Amino acid sequence: METNRFHNLDEVLLYSISSILDNGSPISTRNLETKEIFPFSFVLENPRNRCLANPSRRWNLPLALGELSWHFTGDNSVDALTYYAKQWSNFATDSKVLESCYGKKIFEGGNSSQWNRVFSLLSRDRESRRAVLSFYDPNNGLDPNLKDVACTCTIQFLIRENRLNAITYMRSNDVIWGLPYDVFFFTMLQEILAYKLGVEVGDYYHFVGSLHLYKRHFGLAEKVRDSRFNGYFEMEPLTDLELMDVFLDAESQIRTGEALETFKKSNSNYWNSLTDVLISHRLLREERNEEALGLLSKNPYKEFMI
Repeated sequence: METNRFHNLDEVLLYSISSILDNGSPISTRNLETKEIFPFSFVLENPRNRCLANPSRRWNLPLALGELSWHFTGDNSVDALTYYAKQWSNFATDSKVLESCYGKKIFEGGNSSQWNRVFSLLSRDRESRRAVLSFYDPNNGLDPNLKDVACTCTIQFLIRENRLNAITYMRSNDVIWGLPYDVFFFTMLQEILAYKLGVEVGDYYHFVGSLHLYKRHFGLAEKVRDSRFNGYFEMEPLTDLELMDVFLDAESQIRTGEALETFKKSNSNYWNSLTDVLISHRLLREERNEEALGLLSKNPYKEFMI
């Protein structure tokens, strides 16, 4: 299938925003004005290029890592997200995010979880076409009164030529708040599964029914489109997956206010670099700017924090 192919997420965002601004149609749903294009698709050829480096967008790496941790712990409490982004409270019911906590949907259930069954299936049958994670519940999705409905319907994983490809289908995607963080999480899932299966990371395919831009973001979108930025950022290849739980524990301790000196770090450069991003985020929140800048001085992700 022919679709637009890109090397990094900055190229994806620029193309997506330009497509909506130039060719989008006005549509209002739930009394919110947007411009929309449909359907929409792209391919990210290197899923490790999942971080937005364009300074005009001011993409929030701590939020991306916070959402990653939230999903992997399977905790649908909204408090774990409002620490990073207060707008998440708009989607909560009784302090819970019922539909958009993808981690709870795919990791809950231990050995019988969707995630473990997909891994087990691909371990036995490397060319299976059945390795699909499902997120959309029609019982809730078709309820017009529900505040939170999963935007993602499915992610399919296909091993071809010893590379794990991921194919995501979303019913709806907001190009400013949603798309950059969704791609970050989904490509992390892809790389983690590839690591567990012992195969290379392949292409990431993203299909959307409605890609849209809210009116409140028109000015920001135009600023991003008109920027002269041409760079990108590539994350290091995943290592030490067995130490991810140490990172998840550290995220919880940093977020919930425990003393920064008390929690355990791993001996993994990969996870420690990400942990230091979260520590520096908290230090900046507490206006301990010099400490934060010192911690970031040799961190590969410092450009996202300064």
